[in-house]
Amino acid sequence: MPEAPVLPVLDPEFEASERLFRRIHPVFYVEGSLSEGFIPFPAFSVNREKYSHPEDVLGESPHFGIASFRVMDIPERLEVDPIRAYEFGVEHVPETENYAHSEVRSYSDGVLAEPPKTVRKRFRDLLRRRITILRVPSEKAC
Repeated sequence: MPEAPVLPVLDPEFEASERLFRRIHPVFYVEGSLSEGFIPFPAFSVNREKYSHPEDVLGESPHFGIASFRVMDIPERLEVDPIRAYEFGVEHVPETENYAHSEVRSYSDGVLAEPPKTVRKRFRDLLRRRITILRVPSEKAC
């Protein structure tokens, strides 16, 4: 009988100051800043500083760039109107080859959901102001 795969243990605790790393595809680096497409919805991948180094996000793409932001930089909640709101947070989602893998996700009423365009824009604008570009993508990556 084959053995069941060993699932990685989750570490759901994130310090507010913990940095998160995301690679930058050159198409999202325009005139010295990050385009809106750099932050997709309803979730996007990052690596946790607790279990990785910034360069670990590059994988097989050594010419890509590296962006960093802290857990506390993620807006927690954005309202559409007095009745509807979206919450945002980061969750540890380890992969077999990448224990540090996590996702920044958006929720509505506790369910993974893509916010309306106005909320997506506000979220992106707020987060992009807080992002530090650790490494600019190389032209070789194009």
